[in-house]
Amino acid sequence: RGGIQRSLQFFDATGAAVHKVHLRPVSNLHAYRKLVAELVSANQEPTMSLKARVADLGARTADWAGTVDDLREHWSRLTDVNLLKTLKLSRCQALRMVGQDYAWLLDNAA
Repeated sequence: RGGIQRSLQFFDATGAAVHKVHLRPVSNLHAYRKLVAELVSANQEPTMSLKARVADLGARTADWAGTVDDLREHWSRLTDVNLLKTLKLSRCQALRMVGQDYAWLLDNAA
């Protein structure tokens, strides 16, 4: 997948992605650019305030019978973007569990 990839991505008030639209080679780039120009936010600050998520993390954890080692094994062979859905883990859970050699917290100013 070389070259520029364009998309429209929509997030809820907690910052969770709720919908993504990726342009394809046959997509109308002119219409995309026009839509982006019409909808672009005047606020282009690199950070924003988000609402706290009332999470369903407990429900997902209860469904998952794996271990941290299972998660790390899957993560090391990651080819499927649906890994977390397959393992019934939230992004936050996986990022906390997988270990700093795979994921680490960045400063908000990064």
